[in-house]
Amino acid sequence: MKLNKLLLLVGLAGLGVVGATQTARTVNPEAATTYWANGQMQSRMEQRDGVPDGKAERWHANGSKQAEGDLSDGRMEGAWQFWSADGTPDPERTGTYRDGQRIEESPATNAAE
Repeated sequence: MKLNKLLLLVGLAGLGVVGATQTARTVNPEAATTYWANGQMQSRMEQRDGVPDGKAERWHANGSKQAEGDLSDGRMEGAWQFWSADGTPDPERTGTYRDGQRIEESPATNAAE
C-alpha cells in the first residue's frame, strides 16, 4: 500500500500537481487593457504579478493619445509625455517622474522660460 502512495506522489510531482501551490514571479509582463464606453481604447499597461509595471499608455475618449511613459511598481517613473484631447502637447504634466512625483519639467517647458 505504501508503494502505491509513493508511486502516486512521484507521478503527481512529475505532472506538476504536487507543489502547485508554490508561486513564482511572472517572467513576462502581461498587458492590462481598458476601453471607453464608446469602444475606444482607454488604457494599456504592462503588469507584473497584477501590479502596473512597464510601459503605460492612455487615450482620450476621442481616440487621441493622452499619456505615455513607464510605471515601476504602480508609480510613474522616468520620462512621461502628455497631450490634450485636441492632440497638442500638455507641458503642465509632461516631464520626468520619480516615485510618482514630477521632479523635472519637460525640456520644451524649460526652453520656453
